[in-house]
Amino acid sequence: VLGDARVTPFGLVGHFKRVLKYDYGKYTDDQDALKQFEQINSDNSW
Repeated sequence: VLGDARVTPFGLVGHFKRVLKYDYGKYTDDQDALKQFEQINSDNSW
């Protein structure tokens, strides 16, 4: 997760939001984490 390939402002924001919202061990697969973030972002629950 620390080596996030999306080195863009939006990607970094999403990365840190995932870090803050979830434990590291909970979403080790980055694709799964990305799906979670997209769902959260679309629900505007952050």
